[in-house]
Amino acid sequence: MSLKKITACVLFAIASSSVYAMPNTSDRTLEGGVIAPNQTLTISLDKLTPGAPYDITCTLVSDHKANQAVDDLLVNSTCFSLNGAPVTCNSPVAHLPVSSGPVTVMIPNVNTSMIDVVKYTNLDDTDTLTASDCVARIH
Repeated sequence: MSLKKITACVLFAIASSSVYAMPNTSDRTLEGGVIAPNQTLTISLDKLTPGAPYDITCTLVSDHKANQAVDDLLVNSTCFSLNGAPVTCNSPVAHLPVSSGPVTVMIPNVNTSMIDVVKYTNLDDTDTLTASDCVARIH
């Protein structure tokens, strides 16, 4: 066998194995949207792998029209976190600290066999919320 063929085979073997060593991202982009006062945004999870557990994250921003410190948000999950801090698992209502800027809401370990949508309901009478940068990541 010529040196060129041996070199080509070795390089092919190295390149093929390096594909498996590369990190496999499990992030899936989800649609966000505008949540008007007293309205609900429904985010479909139908493009995710059925039965796989996902952490669902969205960034929420308020238009802050009422100049209040918090906006209330209803989430169709009893356990979630705001800006990385766990919220009690007994209540699906969160008090978003909107006066300090964007709030990251994360719902952990969503079982896509049991839940096919994520719902955010804006319980405020004045402020509009916008959900963006929504991502599903394998738990």
